[in-house]
Amino acid sequence: MGGASAVIGGDAPVPYPDRAVLVDGHVHLHDCFDLRIFLDSAAANFRRAAAEIGAAGDAPGCLCFVDHGPRSAFRALRARAGAEVCEGWTVRALEEESSVCLTRADGARLLVLAGQQIRTRDGLEVLALATGERFRDGRALEETVDQVLGAGAIAVVPWGFGKWWLNRGRRVARLLERAPAGLFLGDNAGRPERAWRPRLFDLAAERGVYVLPGTDPLPFRRSAVLPGRYGFVLRGELDSERPAEGLTRILLAMRAQPPIFGRRASVLRFLFDQSMMNLQKRVGGAT
Repeated sequence: MGGASAVIGGDAPVPYPDRAVLVDGHVHLHDCFDLRIFLDSAAANFRRAAAEIGAAGDAPGCLCFVDHGPRSAFRALRARAGAEVCEGWTVRALEEESSVCLTRADGARLLVLAGQQIRTRDGLEVLALATGERFRDGRALEETVDQVLGAGAIAVVPWGFGKWWLNRGRRVARLLERAPAGLFLGDNAGRPERAWRPRLFDLAAERGVYVLPGTDPLPFRRSAVLPGRYGFVLRGELDSERPAEGLTRILLAMRAQPPIFGRRASVLRFLFDQSMMNLQKRVGGAT
């Protein structure tokens, strides 16, 4: 294989390896999602992305859950280890507490890693990836990142519409100047495909801080089909029994921006989703 590549921002194309793991770095399993649609869609999206980039398609895709609030979708899945969680899909606990493997009757597999989305008092978010630790909301940005890194997890500050403007943008920039090991920025599939490239991505690149994309599905029933459509590529393979540990090790050793697969939203889709989010905040309920 070997001819496939990706363009990252305005950079030159990056070749994909034949042996690769596709990772969706920002996944929510919302209460309104149909679990079978969610899992079937993730498997299909990863398989399609592997074919498009010329990577081997037999390795499982990896979903990084980032639960928030009191409910943990990851823990709910792991508690059902050995059982069928929905028609055709069975969950298996692995050697580490922060990962599970989901297998479909036809052999399709998904790795799911534990994580948390933490809200800071600055009005920003921090994603703690590949960890079963729980962190308290309401701390300052830098304190939150230090807590996550101190627990041995990966810390991601994700892009969000309007969240990197003015004072909050300056806080992220100050954090990037320090650039602690294990810090990354996040992109998501909801950022418009033709939108400007956030300047903080360029500042991060200058400081050796890389971008880990994910789908970040919104709490609409129709968004259950999104996981696995957008993310990043790791060269090599993850340990089948300790994938969270393997992901962390690879990311900490990384010395270049990982290739990105998939596409972000159209401008019209972005505007529609923002309108629906505003409506949901006013009236509540799933859409």
